[in-house]
Amino acid sequence: MSSNDPGIDLLKLETLKPIPEFKGEMRMNTMEHRCGVCESHGKDGFHLLSMWLCKDCERAIVTLDVEHLEYDWYVQQLRKSKMNVLLAH
Repeated sequence: MSSNDPGIDLLKLETLKPIPEFKGEMRMNTMEHRCGVCESHGKDGFHLLSMWLCKDCERAIVTLDVEHLEYDWYVQQLRKSKMNVLLAH
């Protein structure tokens, strides 16, 4: 590398120290939400369109057979989503 070369100075690059690994606990979601289906409060869940779903309701929706009586209740609760109302019009 010549003195006029705008490239990387390899001597400086060799003296850089590696970034230490993060050893703490990262929390992505520390805010409590209210489930749009069962209305319980919690931190474990996700947003589905405009509605927040807790993990318990997600698990029930995914595992219940469509013929099960409870399944219809979950579907009715999901239809209350603001986004579903917007898409229906």
